[in-house]
Amino acid sequence: MNARTENRERSVTEVKVDGKPVRFLMNAWNTILNIVGGVLATIGAFSLVHPDLRMEVMTIFNQFVDEVGLFF
Repeated sequence: MNARTENRERSVTEVKVDGKPVRFLMNAWNTILNIVGGVLATIGAFSLVHPDLRMEVMTIFNQFVDEVGLFF
């Protein structure tokens, strides 16, 4: 067997996957991500509307900025 035939045999690799389970899992994963994103967005919107929570968010943000040292 020469090197050219050996390279051709080595480079041809196929992976066959049944599309239905993969598509179902991708749709399920996207649905879970959408639900989690919606919950986090709702919490974020509520925290910006409620005055006490808004102050807590600003306090956490300011603490983060101080720890990271973005502004001197």
